[in-house]
Amino acid sequence: MSRAAHVAHVVAIALWVGGLVALAAVAAPVIFRTAGSRHLAGTVFGGVLRTFAWVEIALAVVALAGFALARPSGRLDWIRGACLAAMIALLAGYAFGVHPALARVRPDCGSFDRDAATDAEREARGRFDDLHRWSERLVGANILVGLALLALGAARRS
Repeated sequence: MSRAAHVAHVVAIALWVGGLVALAAVAAPVIFRTAGSRHLAGTVFGGVLRTFAWVEIALAVVALAGFALARPSGRLDWIRGACLAAMIALLAGYAFGVHPALARVRPDCGSFDRDAATDAEREARGRFDDLHRWSERLVGANILVGLALLALGAARRS
């Protein structure tokens, strides 16, 4: 069971990181280039991110279960465990903190297809931009930690 659990762990991490990379490097640019409206593109991509967060949560559960069932024992295994914990913490930060905050402030921003018309819209857009930068940082960090975790997983079995 230890080997199968390790494989489940690695596959879950690979799908998680691969999904994030596909969204950031492929889906977002295509959606924003072809939607015809920045406001519509943001609405669509925001929905994709909120939906993918639930996929990430499921993959985190599989990765965590696989890690635990693989019976970690050595220092490298515990480093991998710390990386997985960091990924879960980052996920919680953007899925339950930043993304809901973005959804709350977005209606106050007005349409992103025009300049802000009021001081309230400008202020809301400033908050939105700050939150968006945090989202990018947290997701980017999750990709990097996930890649490190995959490398450590490969090192464990080589």
